Amino acid sequence: MQPKRRTSLLFMLVSVTVLFWFAQLTLFLVHYNVSELFDSILSSSIAAKLLNFNLFYPLFTYALIQILAYALLTTWIYVVATSLGNRYGLSHRHTYCFGLLVWAIAACAVLSLNSYYYPHSFFAIIHHQIILISSVTAFIFLSLLTTIYLLTPRRTYLAAGIFAIAALTAYLWNPTQQPIKPVTFANKPNVIIIGLDSLRPDAINATDTPAIYHFLESSHVFTNAYTPLARTYPAWITMLTGLHPKHSGARTNMVDPRHIIQLDNLAKN
Repeated sequence: MQPKRRTSLLFMLVSVTVLFWFAQLTLFLVHYNVSELFDSILSSSIAAKLLNFNLFYPLFTYALIQILAYALLTTWIYVVATSLGNRYGLSHRHTYCFGLLVWAIAACAVLSLNSYYYPHSFFAIIHHQIILISSVTAFIFLSLLTTIYLLTPRRTYLAAGIFAIAALTAYLWNPTQQPIKPVTFANKPNVIIIGLDSLRPDAINATDTPAIYHFLESSHVFTNAYTPLARTYPAWITMLTGLHPKHSGARTNMVDPRHIIQLDNLAKN
């Protein structure tokens, strides 16, 4: 009888990562009815402009960054599993199982961090702080063990212990936000805010947007303004409240207003 062919750990890690990515993409497409959006766009007059470089390039860049990020994460998980497997004399089977365990820890860490930074997003499914702290700390701990093993094997335990304590302390430390003094609007002038979504500054010119162009000529223009988060709703809430998205609660688009911090400011109305 021929011996059973061993499945490569790297092949399995790549396979589960691809399935993980496709599962996220599928759930996103189904939840937000993206197919209906595509149908409406393709049947509209802007269908011929979809291949425009200015539109296609950001989407291509975002997809490429996602693929590279998952590729780097998968490669590092493989390095962690094989390095520590060699360090502690694990068999091929045990190294294989350990690699899948490291992948599961990394997946929990990614989902937990997403739930922490974007608590109202579609993929915010893990809200337990214990899972967040344990998964992130475990992955950092294993990564540190691997790095020290590859560089200085004899100092593994000492450096790993110090780093684990420091990482756990950092995650347990949660500074509270300083209280914000309420703003009074008595005897204040009326302010009209005109917002244009998805409009680049270089698209404003005398030919296409003459009214705005001439208005800006007699105005103070801030050319170095930066958004706290590149999403419409969180950016608007920041302008109306003066709070960072982490503090206002608006971290994604279409957030339920009940989750937004209600203070005495413009966003309250």
